[in-house]
Amino acid sequence: MIVYNLRCSFTLVSDYFIHSMGHEKKTSDELKSSTSLIVKQRSMRRGERFLMLRRPSYLLRISRFPCTGGLRFNSQSPALLPFQSSAWLLEPSDREQKKFFRVISSRQQYPKLSKHLAESFTNFVFRLNEAFDKLRHDASFTNMHNTSLDARNQALNILFEEIIKQIENYDSRAPFKFSLDEAIQPRRVSNLIQQLVNIKLLHNRQWSEIIGIEEVTESAIFEYILEKHLGHILFNEVLPKTLPSVSLANRPLDLSNPSTWYPKARELKRTIVMHLGPTNSGKTFNALQKLKQCNRGYYAGPLRLLAREAYERFRKEGLRCNLSTGEEMIDDLDSMGNKAGLTSGTIEMISLTTMYDVVVLDEIQMMGDTERGWAWTNALLGARAKEIHVCGEGSVLPLIHKIAAVTGDNVVVKEYERLGGLVVEPNPIARNFKNLKPGDCLIAFSKKRILKYKLEIERTTNFKVAVVYGSLPPEIRAKQAAMFNSGESEILVASDAIGMGLNLSIKRVIFLENSKFNGTEQLPLEIPIIKQIAGRAGRFKSDSGEKSIGYVSALDRSILKTVKDALATPTTYLETARIWPPDNVVEKLMTKYPTGYKLSALVEQFEENLKTSSNALFSLSDISKKIELLQEIESSVKLSVSDMLKLSYAPVKRSNLVLSTFLKFCKTVAKKESRSIIDYSLPLYKLNPEYTTDDTMTLENYEELHQIIVLFMWMHIRYPTYFIDIESAIDFGNNCEYILFQKLLLLKRDPYIKKSFPIKSPRTYRSQKTN
Repeated sequence: MIVYNLRCSFTLVSDYFIHSMGHEKKTSDELKSSTSLIVKQRSMRRGERFLMLRRPSYLLRISRFPCTGGLRFNSQSPALLPFQSSAWLLEPSDREQKKFFRVISSRQQYPKLSKHLAESFTNFVFRLNEAFDKLRHDASFTNMHNTSLDARNQALNILFEEIIKQIENYDSRAPFKFSLDEAIQPRRVSNLIQQLVNIKLLHNRQWSEIIGIEEVTESAIFEYILEKHLGHILFNEVLPKTLPSVSLANRPLDLSNPSTWYPKARELKRTIVMHLGPTNSGKTFNALQKLKQCNRGYYAGPLRLLAREAYERFRKEGLRCNLSTGEEMIDDLDSMGNKAGLTSGTIEMISLTTMYDVVVLDEIQMMGDTERGWAWTNALLGARAKEIHVCGEGSVLPLIHKIAAVTGDNVVVKEYERLGGLVVEPNPIARNFKNLKPGDCLIAFSKKRILKYKLEIERTTNFKVAVVYGSLPPEIRAKQAAMFNSGESEILVASDAIGMGLNLSIKRVIFLENSKFNGTEQLPLEIPIIKQIAGRAGRFKSDSGEKSIGYVSALDRSILKTVKDALATPTTYLETARIWPPDNVVEKLMTKYPTGYKLSALVEQFEENLKTSSNALFSLSDISKKIELLQEIESSVKLSVSDMLKLSYAPVKRSNLVLSTFLKFCKTVAKKESRSIIDYSLPLYKLNPEYTTDDTMTLENYEELHQIIVLFMWMHIRYPTYFIDIESAIDFGNNCEYILFQKLLLLKRDPYIKKSFPIKSPRTYRSQKTN
């Protein structure tokens, strides 16, 4: 029997051999015009394992012969790989110049393969051919990654050869563990066939989340895996070789139309519904009513507090809903294991590959935020939904109209008036806290001063005081807010953290300051911040059922004048939306740089290029913290570009303990270890309630410890096989929140007044347990 090496396409057949209709010596032209090949099954006992046939112009389709029991592969479909060469058949005379693929006939060499795949291998072959054919014809892959057809074809060829090699060497006895991160972003192609064979190691629900579709089929999984591996080959093998010498200065990233980063969204005719109005106008409430009526929808909030609030509201109303934040994932599953259609989550967690009926983007004015604005802009540009409801201030109106003109979306505007009045009092409280009334909220902009005011008010009045500030865990902020709303604490002292994310029954807002430290210098309060905080006044239930009136005051006349002027100022419209490319775009761009460059340096170069190429609608987010974090990671551990980009979004607070622990987490990723939170040297023994009254552990110490626990949970969401025993982390987090709450409740002295304590030797949770 002659085995021909047919270029460009392939079909894999297990335990079959191929006859060309009895005409083994047909010429190349004769074989080109042949309409079918017959495949007859051979006995498994004969030791025949499989034969590989590559065919350039046809994909072999299966149909059965009732009379022979064999299979007919009809030559009807186009080529899998678009090579232009006409010499698609190698005659026997070409043996010396070309390598032939041989029939693998040693069953003993692969004793488990036939047993494992004998019954299902034909179906496996069909899925593989089908997925490969779709990938070849998928123009969106080339468009999305902005690559040439030639580069894609090179990658397809490498992928094809890799598949052939892996099938030749497949051994089902080889250990294989299918991790979620490998499914989401493969780091190598060497276990491609292992992944395809073992797709059932991941639940359909997991595949649904990974791929971003509701109904998952084997074909969809095959297509996804092949596309991801093709991308890996393209970015790591093909493009670096084709673009090794292009100078950095000549490779700017064009920001003139970032909407092209999301080709799937551009295929849709979307409608953007704007719900615009001041604080306490009911805009978000109305958008959520629309969300509740759809089958598949996503609420994207700025904070996990808001995401959980919407989640709990839906659940109380009898609606099934999932929760998706950076630190917490809750799937609402029915008896068949299907996820709920509605999801409430943070803005960064919205899937831009999933198709929705309705998406709600809350606090849309945040798209102008220097650090996080990119998340809102990317969601607005990339959300795959028929309707996108955006809620926020009127300042975004012209900008969204301009963006919609670029994306081709329809725009509907719904404007809202404040549900109650807002009155600026003529006189300040004159620095006299005895003039305070129940329901007052005092605004300061540093934790140190907030705690100082709390102690002073409690000392000079009979009021109990709750506090809310940024570094306080969201769960404790919610508990403090509940104390204030219930009247258990009559006064609230807070930072601008109350601007969003908490429902507060505030009767009067009192500004204690008119400037804020930005980390470098003290700057006057921005007008939008003053308007947003002042607008929180009046968010309480009126006993008479009439519209509630909120009041605004200040500590002294100077601050009161600043507040009055700000509230009287017309709306300042947002001019640009902050932007940062999604990871797949950044990874593609990385391939254009010479190997050896540090990712942090390349990101800095992107920053310079983006600044020079951006248009009037978009400007670059402030990525200085991202660069600093990348530099810390690079100096400590070696990771892939994909991992580095993923970890650069980690919520790492700038403290020595948090940063050093995060770098330990990074080393866990690099080593591919599985570790619990108790495996790190942390003072977890201090989370015993008996330390509530222990002054050696301050509020800041417990806030840092809580940040580390939250960071561990964040890592678990992205690397579930490395960061395990999440239940213990949750328990430690609950204990930490309890101690923080009690410390605030029992606070009697200024924690910033230094007091000497005997130094105790540090112990870890594990050593305490063993002792």
